[in-house]
Amino acid sequence: MANGPFQYDFVDVTRQASTMFFTDVHRVLVNQLTAAWYSQGTFNASTIKGSGDLLLGLITELDALLGTNPNYLLGKWTTDATNLAATKNESDTLMYNARNQVTLWGPTGQITDYAAKAWHNLYGDYYHTRWAMMIDSVTSQGPSHWNSYNFRYDLLQWEQKWCANTSALSPNTTGKNSLPIAMRLLSNMTGDMSAFEAHANTVGGQPNGQYQPMWSTKVETLAKLCEIDPTCEGFDTNGFTRSNVFGLMPQQGTTFYAKKALTLNLDMPGSKKKKHN
Repeated sequence: MANGPFQYDFVDVTRQASTMFFTDVHRVLVNQLTAAWYSQGTFNASTIKGSGDLLLGLITELDALLGTNPNYLLGKWTTDATNLAATKNESDTLMYNARNQVTLWGPTGQITDYAAKAWHNLYGDYYHTRWAMMIDSVTSQGPSHWNSYNFRYDLLQWEQKWCANTSALSPNTTGKNSLPIAMRLLSNMTGDMSAFEAHANTVGGQPNGQYQPMWSTKVETLAKLCEIDPTCEGFDTNGFTRSNVFGLMPQQGTTFYAKKALTLNLDMPGSKKKKHN
């Protein structure tokens, strides 16, 4: 796909959709970590690692996508800055300022991420490493023993080192085709609909159920979010994932998708569910 107005919009729309999905996966991960913290010991590391790996995979693919268009390059930003320098010292200072402005915005992170950008090499290097450090830190220590202050100190040391790196970055695109990258992102956001049973004009989780609002109302995406969350028992077309579903309530125009491992009594709102053996 050649660069031009259409390719710019294609990359931008794919980036936005992927970012919204990232936000939803992050919400699932936070809920998993919060539940593990309150349990004071019960900790499913593989479940949390699965959600974390999905987040990291999205960042990697987003970085590859952004690298296909000249408007989304960290290297263009840093090269434009260092081209103004007359000496090596000036070049190093301008490189530091360019890196620091879009990350820490201050020597010690005075306004961290204030000027965050969706740029190639910023996603793949800076953001990916930070997320990987956090996920590794939490899963190795366990949520109930995780010390956020110690982690923040270690993270700042790495962030400052990244800002001080004066190595040149390419101002050019990777030359890759954005279409297959976008298709991989779409695949990562698509769940298996065959694992769910649709119930038209109903909503699950009332009166005793719990629900989580998601950005997406696309059922294939909600299916993916429900797949990675063991507590999720279904979702509806209003964009809510549901757990502790005790029955279905009538709601015109809404379809509830229940995991096929559930058998729901559709006649009595609030009646308890039965699970297949």
